Parts: sequence; structure tokens; C-alpha cells
Amino acid sequence: MSLDELKLEPLVLMQEGAGVRQVIDDELREIGLRLRDFNVQLELGLQESARSAVLAGYGVTFISRSAIEADVAAGTVAVARVEGLEPSREISLVRSAGRAETRVAQAFVEFARSRLA
Repeated sequence: MSLDELKLEPLVLMQEGAGVRQVIDDELREIGLRLRDFNVQLELGLQESARSAVLAGYGVTFISRSAIEADVAAGTVAVARVEGLEPSREISLVRSAGRAETRVAQAFVEFARSRLA
């Protein structure tokens, strides 16, 4: 999908300050655009709210892939690439320093790495 095509679509956004929204804001600024250049229809507080709005047919959104994996697998949503945008988000895993890592914590780290790779 081109940016011009995206401008014609009703856009559902997450609230200002949301991580995904910040990533998209930054990507658009790099190419000289702003979200106000698009057809913003809804601004919602939670990722789940944006997902539900898309499922209900209110428009398209930018959302973490992990939030829609089941929907993509079920065929209820489709993923589209926007030409000129390569959004990515840095995610950090933190733990208390000085504490021994448990087997459960190690398993979680392995799970997280496999999902985010």
C-alpha cells in the first residue's frame, strides 16, 4: 500500500504516548509527514480497543503484530505493508540485578526471544 492510498483510508490511532503511535510518528516525520496528514477517524486508549475498532470495520490501524496474530491466523484481519515505512520498536527485558535467574525466568526469556526475533 502506498502512503497516498493510506491517506484515503479511515485511520484508527492509539492515544498519544502509546509506543506504537510514537514509532509511527517518528517514521512519518522522517519522510516529512504527520498523522494529521491522514484521515484519522478514531483515537483510542488501548491496543485492544484499536484492534476491536478494526475488526468492527471502522478503519485501519498500526498495531503490534503480536496483538493480532490470532486474527491474522483466523483470516479476520490482513496485514499490509506501507511503502516507505519500516517501523520497528526496541523492546527491553529487565530483571533485578544481583538475583539468581530461576528456571522459570530463563524459560520466559527464551520464550520472549523466540517471539520477538
